[in-house]
Formats: sequence, structure tokens, C-alpha cells
Amino acid sequence: MNRMQISQIKPGIFCLLLALLASGPCIADELQIVVQGISGPMLENVRNRVEPFRVTGNFRLSRRGLENIRQNSIGQARSALRPFGYYHASVAATISANGPDSWILNLEIDSGPPVIVSEVQLDIQGDGAGLPELQRWKATWPLPVGSILNQPAWDEHKQAALDISDSKGYLLAHFTHHKMAVDLEQNQAELKLILETGQQAVMGTVTFNQDLVNPGIMEHLPRFRPGDPYNAWIQEKFRIDIWQTGYFGRIEVLEDRQLEETPPRVDLTVNLKPRKKNTYQGAIGIGSDTGPRLQATWNRHLVSRRGDSFMLGAGWQQHNNEYFLRGNYRIPRRTRPKQFWITEALYRHETEDLTVTASDFGDDLIKLGTADINDYSLRMGRLKIHDRKSGFEQIFETLYAQLVRESSNYRLN
Repeated sequence: MNRMQISQIKPGIFCLLLALLASGPCIADELQIVVQGISGPMLENVRNRVEPFRVTGNFRLSRRGLENIRQNSIGQARSALRPFGYYHASVAATISANGPDSWILNLEIDSGPPVIVSEVQLDIQGDGAGLPELQRWKATWPLPVGSILNQPAWDEHKQAALDISDSKGYLLAHFTHHKMAVDLEQNQAELKLILETGQQAVMGTVTFNQDLVNPGIMEHLPRFRPGDPYNAWIQEKFRIDIWQTGYFGRIEVLEDRQLEETPPRVDLTVNLKPRKKNTYQGAIGIGSDTGPRLQATWNRHLVSRRGDSFMLGAGWQQHNNEYFLRGNYRIPRRTRPKQFWITEALYRHETEDLTVTASDFGDDLIKLGTADINDYSLRMGRLKIHDRKSGFEQIFETLYAQLVRESSNYRLN
């Protein structure tokens, strides 16, 4: 085909021809890897090191390529055992055919003698040295004298100490000494790890960026006060407490760590976006005891800037033709933090059959009439939330007066 003929081919057909040419059969050699002599985490680490050398894609192996893979696998396998304390491993690697264009890489591994921990110096210094969590960390040190050196355990336990310190407010905690000295001739390791916790940080100011409710509603929400010890758990509960107000759909709590201060201080900036004011929910079901049933609720999460909210719900079920209507209203008290005025109302109606048995021993029932039963309930009072044990526990105290009334209307057959 000359140049003039190629130019006359439509672009769409030309692209189709290229796609067909590119989708021709891909021929590639397969390489399976078999590892013997080790198990557990060491086996997994060897596979992770060696398997990247497997053949993928449209690639054919030459004799030289197979030899390169075999040699590389020996070095990678030895390196994979060192984190677990085995520095003198012996690895025999062979490659054999497993059919047309298929090969097996077999690794026979003798891990050899391990490096043994001969000395451990483990200490905690600073204001947080007496923390029970850090003392447990020290007591459960996984590499005592006589144990096999294990780099993953060393790294994991080091990080655990920093995580504990951070969660308890020791944000400047660091290791003044962290040394792992390995003597490969003696097959021994000396470990030295000294943690300096520094001074415990305290909670600072809280700034709320919102214009949805009056400032006083949010100011009393935290379970902590400025100057209280910093605690990551309390801060996380703070996020949940904000969400449970029902006012906001997006909550962002940002830390501003003033660690150069004495004591170190953590200020919080809270960015808030309102949620939809109304939530509607409904449910339809059927039960053996109730028959068909319906239920619907309407929540108004914020009525005004005072922070008041209400809920209205209704439901019906076929059994006894029972239906109800309930509602509640809550408003924060202006002068008392974490206190609310509450009002709850309920109306329920049901129709019951009045029956008697035909005899002392029979199960037959005789209907005498029906009764319409109406229940009314009104409760008004005060809800108070008490923070205990530095905010780790909360007690909800409700003081209320309740009016209950029931009326019945009987109709005989």
C-alpha cells in the first residue's frame, strides 16, 4: 500500500486496524516461586522481597535472565531474614523447567544461628515516667536478654511508647538514646532505649467559628477547661459532643500546638457548618403481633439561635387499631451550663375487645363489646449533664413533673 492509499483510509478504520494489531497474542514466560525451610513472618518477608522479580507482561526469559533472577533472589532472601535476627542465613536457589515457557524458582533456606540480645538498657524519664500505661509498656518489653533480635518488634514497641505519651499529653516525648548495636562475630546485640517524656501539655482556649447559635451555647460544651491536662480521648469526645447537638453537618477541630510555652499548650479552633434544619424519617413494616404498622418522625434540629429543638412523631398499627402522637421540645438554660428545659407530650389510642370464656375449660371466647382507651401524658422538667472523672464519664440527671391521664369508653354488643 503506497502513501496515497494510506491517506485515503478513514481515521476510524485506521484506529481499528491499529487496535487489532496491538491486541495480538502476548507470549510471556511464567515463573513460580517455592520457598522451603522457613515459615511465618520470615516466609512472608522473603516472598515480599523476591516476588517483585517475577516475570510479568509480554516477556520471554533467556538463560542469562534466569541466572540473574536466581542470583538476585539469593541476596534478597538473605536481606529479608536480617530484620528477624538471622544474619548468617544460607540460601540455595535453583530454577527448573515446569513445562513450555514455565519455570520454578526453588529457594532452600537455612536461617542459621540467630543474633541473641545480650544486654538491654530500658528507661523512662521525665514528668510522665510514672504513667501506668508507660510502666506497662516497659514491663512488656518484647526483647529481653536471651531473646532473638527482632527489628519489627523493636520498631513497633518504640512507636507504641510515643503513641502512649502523645495520647496522655506528653507531646514533646522523644528518645534521647535509641541504639541497637549488633556484633556479628559474637552473634549478640546490645539494646539501649531511653524515653524522655518532657512536660505534659495542657488544654488552651477554644475558638468556635460559627454564627448559627448564641456563643454561650457552645462555650459550655467542652468537657475540659483551659489548663486541664491534654488528653486525646477527651478531644475526640469533644467532636462527638458537638455532633450530638444536632446543629452542625460539618465539624472541623484544628489543633494549634504551642509546645514552646511552659507548660506546653494546645489551643483548638472549631470550624462549623450548619446541617439541614429538618430531618424526616419513616418506616413501614409488618409483624406477627402487630400486623401492618407505620411510623413517621419530624426533627427540627434548630428553631432559633437559642439552641432550642423539637421532635414530632406519629405511628399506627393494625393490632387494636393503635395509633399515637408524641412530641418533645428542648431548650438550653441561659444561666446554667449543660442544663436544658425539656417538655414531652404523648397521646395514644387503642381499641380492645371485651371478651369472656364460654367455660372454665374451653378456649372459645365470647365478645361482649369494645373499649376505646386513650392515654395522655405530659412531662416537664430539667435535664442536667454532669462531667465526672475529668470528663471521662457523664451522668444525665432529669428532674421533672409528669401528668398522666387515661380515659376509657365502653360499647356493649
